[in-house]
Parts: sequence; structure tokens; C-alpha cells
Amino acid sequence: MKSCIQRVNKASVWINNQCVTQIKNGLLVYLCIEKGDQEKIITHFAKKILKLRIFQNEKKQYVSLKDIKGECLIISQFTLCATIAKGNRPDFSAAEEASKAKKGYELFISTCKENYEKEKIKTGVFGENMNVHAINDGPFTLIPS
Repeated sequence: MKSCIQRVNKASVWINNQCVTQIKNGLLVYLCIEKGDQEKIITHFAKKILKLRIFQNEKKQYVSLKDIKGECLIISQFTLCATIAKGNRPDFSAAEEASKAKKGYELFISTCKENYEKEKIKTGVFGENMNVHAINDGPFTLIPS
């Protein structure tokens, strides 16, 4: 599994010039399910991002998404697994096939909802061509290994 996590002031998803979802203060998570990703890893990571202490409170202490009662927008993005070692065309062969990737993506979302306030977890639309608008806070971006 690969991800890109951005701390945002706001973010939204647009499909066919219509806003389908949006969040304020929180996290924008781009998520790629790779071949061989196990349920245990997916659920562990979903729980972990909710507890990441990457926000500052008024005392300048680092606190989590839960602590600030922020929102989370999760976007499926298979292109995160690209390799560009050979040739000029990215290789996405590490990405899980669509049906399995969708199950992993949905597991990630359901785990987040089970471990946080369900209404604060928003998503893009799996497999759709989306325009994602974000105002990065910081900027602060993590690409966990």
C-alpha cells in the first residue's frame, strides 16, 4: 500500500464540473492498494492515520485528526505505485487489479469510519476521473514508507 497524506485547510472532489464532496480542516489521503496488500496492513494503516500527531493546537503541541475533530477525504489513486525506471511510460504493474483494489479501498474507508466519527470521513469515487482541489496547510505532506 502506498499513500500520500496532506494536511489541508479544505479539499473537494469534482466530477463533471459538480462538487461531489468536500472537507474543511483535516487530511487529504491519496491511497493506492498494491498487489499482495493484506487486510491486516490496510486496517492498521487506516487506524494509524487517524492518530498521527501532525496538527498544532493553540499550545503549539502536535495533536491528531481526532484531537482537532478534523475531517478526512480519502481518494483512490493507483498511480502512486508507478515506477519510472525503464522507458518513458510509467509502469503501474504493482497496483492491485481494480476489483481487489476497490475492496481494499472500501476496507480502509470502513475502518476509518469505525474508528472515528463516520460523518467526518469523506471519499472520492473509485475509478472515476476526478478533479481534486486542495488548500494544503503548511504545506505539510507525508509519503509514508
